[in-house]
Amino acid sequence: MNLKDYLIQYTQEPDRNFRNFPKEKTEKLFLEFKSLCYNPQTYKWSRIKDCTAYIKSENIDPEIFIRFSHYLINRYYKLVHVHNSKGKNAAFTFLKKLQASKKLTSRNGKKIKLSEGVNKIDFLLEMKTLNKFLDLTNEEWVDFILSNFELNLSKATLLKYYYTK
Repeated sequence: MNLKDYLIQYTQEPDRNFRNFPKEKTEKLFLEFKSLCYNPQTYKWSRIKDCTAYIKSENIDPEIFIRFSHYLINRYYKLVHVHNSKGKNAAFTFLKKLQASKKLTSRNGKKIKLSEGVNKIDFLLEMKTLNKFLDLTNEEWVDFILSNFELNLSKATLLKYYYTK
């Protein structure tokens, strides 16, 4: 089985445990994942468009892709006895960016509503702080907020807020 087969299997059975695939397949699956997401010309994990296109074309649940990839990265680096490397951290940062990408949303497509009493400004300040870890551009951050949260704010208002706060 290859990466696509495992992802489709886990998409069809989301409660299935990732630990079921054989350890000897870890390196092969990781290298397949890396060839999909890693750009060898720039030596960076930067192929978000390729990953999202792959996920959509193969009809894979994005959440399953992220969770399985996270598990696969951890398992691979434990297997090669590297516990805290730049490569591992870069791969996890890539997954965070991929998850925050506007192009990759959950299948149910529902936006998150803020609980009553939550101040929008405080929430946006927290999200702006979180962006330091996601490393999104201003436009990507605004798109992320608009596509995932129900705030009843325009794109222009959010951009203006981003630059002033």
